[in-house]
Amino acid sequence: MAPSFDTIQHDQGLPPGQDFGQLRAEGLALLQRLSGQLWTDYNLHDPGVTILEALCYVLTDLSSRASQPIPDLLATGAGGDPPGTFVPAHEAFATHPMTCRDYERLLLDLFPHTIKNAWVSPLPGVDGQPGAPGHHQVQLELHPSFYESAQEAELERLSIQFGEVLHTLRNLGEVFARPMILRPLAITVSGSLDLLPGYHAERVLAQVLAALAEALAPQPTSASLHLLSAQGRAAEDIFAGPVAANRLLMEDALPRRRPIVEISALLRRIALVDGVRHLGQLRLHCAGDHGSTVEADQVQVPDGMIPQLQAAASYDRLVPSQLGVPLRLNRSLVLNEFERLLQGARYVGGATSQLLEQRQFVNPKGTYQHFGRYDSVQHLFPALYGVGPEGPPVTADAEQRASIMQLKGYLLHFEQVMADFCSRLENAGQFFSISPAKATDHTLLYDVPFVAPLLSGTTVSPEEAWGQDSAAVARWQAYQADGFNAYARALRPTAEQRPGRLHRRYVLLTHLLARFGYTVQLQAPPEIADEHVQEYLITAYERLLTHLHPATYNRTRARLPLLAAPTPTAEAESGVEFFLFLLTGLESIPRRWARQQALAQLESQVQWQESEEALSADRPRLRLQLDRPPSVPFPEVLAAFRTQLQLPGWHASPSGLLRPGPPAAAEATTSLPAHSAVTEAEWLCEPKAPSGPQPQASADLFSQLSHYVQELGAQLVRVSLLDHLVLKPWPKSDAVGEAQAGDFDFFHCQITAFLPAYAPAYDQRATGTTGDYAEARAYLEYLIQQYTPAHVLLNLVWLTYPEMREWEALYTLLVPASGLLNATGKSDPTLRVIQDEVRAFVELHLAKATF
Repeated sequence: MAPSFDTIQHDQGLPPGQDFGQLRAEGLALLQRLSGQLWTDYNLHDPGVTILEALCYVLTDLSSRASQPIPDLLATGAGGDPPGTFVPAHEAFATHPMTCRDYERLLLDLFPHTIKNAWVSPLPGVDGQPGAPGHHQVQLELHPSFYESAQEAELERLSIQFGEVLHTLRNLGEVFARPMILRPLAITVSGSLDLLPGYHAERVLAQVLAALAEALAPQPTSASLHLLSAQGRAAEDIFAGPVAANRLLMEDALPRRRPIVEISALLRRIALVDGVRHLGQLRLHCAGDHGSTVEADQVQVPDGMIPQLQAAASYDRLVPSQLGVPLRLNRSLVLNEFERLLQGARYVGGATSQLLEQRQFVNPKGTYQHFGRYDSVQHLFPALYGVGPEGPPVTADAEQRASIMQLKGYLLHFEQVMADFCSRLENAGQFFSISPAKATDHTLLYDVPFVAPLLSGTTVSPEEAWGQDSAAVARWQAYQADGFNAYARALRPTAEQRPGRLHRRYVLLTHLLARFGYTVQLQAPPEIADEHVQEYLITAYERLLTHLHPATYNRTRARLPLLAAPTPTAEAESGVEFFLFLLTGLESIPRRWARQQALAQLESQVQWQESEEALSADRPRLRLQLDRPPSVPFPEVLAAFRTQLQLPGWHASPSGLLRPGPPAAAEATTSLPAHSAVTEAEWLCEPKAPSGPQPQASADLFSQLSHYVQELGAQLVRVSLLDHLVLKPWPKSDAVGEAQAGDFDFFHCQITAFLPAYAPAYDQRATGTTGDYAEARAYLEYLIQQYTPAHVLLNLVWLTYPEMREWEALYTLLVPASGLLNATGKSDPTLRVIQDEVRAFVELHLAKATF
């Protein structure tokens, strides 16, 4: 056979946009058809052909950029994907633990070096009756090395640690008893073992011991992503359940706990070992009463214990032979091989002591290519043409210089189109981004050689530009620095207008949500003006999409550390409260606390009395006098103040007290200064008196004060969700059992959401129309009902401001006292008294609420 050689293939076709020869041919054909008899020379030396070739070259460059791989087109400047473009499979298909098996997988994944097996099951009730729903018991088997080295205190510490983890991960309506660490029940196996010839005897005996250990206490097996994919498992099945931090565990790989150990099960397992010819007189040995040893065919495993093979003792009791001839084996070699096999049994497809190196499908990462960088085509022309950075030839006369500027103007028209294409290509990665950068509609071609005379409003002549006149250079630099120059203004009408841009953004965000399986129809509050509704919805969608995975993954969670909080905090809210915040912007009480916006803190910022003399010496941020008694609820005072600020006649006394009505004669020259003249503390507390009347400054200050009051009123709005399980009177022991007292239906699988009836969006007096008021309330109730976990009963209670203030005061006492709410998981001795007060509050308002 003749040798074959690799050769350059000449017949490989190019995409039309990258085929310079085809573009040139089509351009020449078009020129011939359009020019008729006016243009007859289409050879290489013709200037028109030179211009055509330069433009064709640029088109091939643009086409090549647009045909780059999608990951490169979507890559950002940092080389990664824009947020929200791709959703990895391990996030898209994962869910927070929902079943007992999910919690077992989570514990095994989080503590792979400590926990060998985990069993989570419903907590049984009294006298064999079913236990309360959502109450779980946890039993753990540790790796043998921990039992050999750990003291009782260390095992107790581990139990507390595992309990704290479960406490932070529990769902609404769920609670865990302190995990029980099972103690080992030592079992030794004796008997005779006849091996087949041709096998390594030490290795076969080690495999027999490993099979016995596995039969006594099976352990879950991890698998690599590659192996699971090769088995034909779909991604939604591989990643169903909690997100894997260390190892992939399939539900069918979790063994069940066996209450009885039988010889028959051991024989079936050993029969699978290659090299075993015959087994005889197999017996089980375990510790009995008073230090005795019990020999039996089966062993009943006591509660709180787990069978564990004594490998060394079993080796001593097993008699290996080959064709009836006793064998003398290397004891250390057998036991070392046994340990290696046990370690490798934790992983499918190979024995390794390392955790799985790949647990996720890896999305292709693009390389940022600077697609938005545009180099002027005028750099490609020979110097003779005079359009490049060299300027016109020194021999060019006035007519030739005018022709050069005319050619530059023609080229600039095409360059604007091509540069804008590059700009849009640069922002392709932001098209499906959750929080895109501001898209650039046009590229300002300031880098084109000597372009200043061609742009409107520069007042730079061609001669000044070519001659680099210093005054002209200064004017040109000032022109570029002006974002509203004539050139930029001329391009703006051709850009995408604001209504179209907002609509496109809104449609894309709803599309992104649909890709994640969500169809969310948000509704703007009644106080949002019509022209700002779409902006409100876009902001809400962006907020939701930015945190969609943690929000959906943790939606059932009872205690979720505050995500997207302004500062790190130990406070936590429920997953429902976080999801509601993303949908509507309404913040929970813990989120308000993290912002230093507890109701008591906000109220301390404002001081009001009927007379100036009654004001205390405290320095709140705002001091005012209203003809309203102090018993009036706080938001109503703010609403009245905001209304009166819009009316003329407000003035300030020399002490800084704001009062309605005309100023007294002695105060006629006193008015409030502008905000810029004093510090924030001064203009909100004690403004300084200026030297003369400044009515405009006073009006500006009133506007600032009105804005401050509106913001303060918005900060008072909050929602709160209470899991009734928090109010259950637990026994004093660590174990979770039935409540000592109380109504079963009240405590279990029931939550109450407290909503702000005083918020402007839901206050009939504030919105002005009953229809808006009712629709806004109904919509909020619909959202909470839709996204509350289905396994709990939801109560909706609307509170006035005094009632919300009372509830927050109770909640302030409940959180640190309840082990189900605080970060430590430990309850305070005063919890029972606080629970009674909170329950009385809840029952009172549940009785008044309508469902």
